[in-house]
Amino acid sequence: MNSKQILIVDREIHMLNLLQALLKDKYQLRLESGSLEALQWIQHGNLPDLIIAEYDMPYMNGLELVNNLKISGLYNKVPVIILSGTQGLESNMSASNQSIVAYVAKPFNPEELNLAISGAFNKYELN
Repeated sequence: MNSKQILIVDREIHMLNLLQALLKDKYQLRLESGSLEALQWIQHGNLPDLIIAEYDMPYMNGLELVNNLKISGLYNKVPVIILSGTQGLESNMSASNQSIVAYVAKPFNPEELNLAISGAFNKYELN
């Protein structure tokens, strides 16, 4: 197993279970069912190597989560992959938001997600 830790944030339990099944043999995983819970976990001193966040969540969507993380100098370098079933969302994401390294549309091909994860880790290891 890889020593890299991924924080997965999704409001749908079946999606958390699917992502856990796909990634548990390769990475350490932390699963949270909402952005507020994810922020609370992070604020307790936890620093994931990557965040995979659903866009459409109550209280704070995935982009708002990213924006909250960017406020902190410690967490603003954590790469983020956004998952979403919302059509056209990718074009609405700001190119200036350097934390978002990939957008993966639901339903997704597991290989596409694995490529996005590998790309995120490769990009941030080079910087």
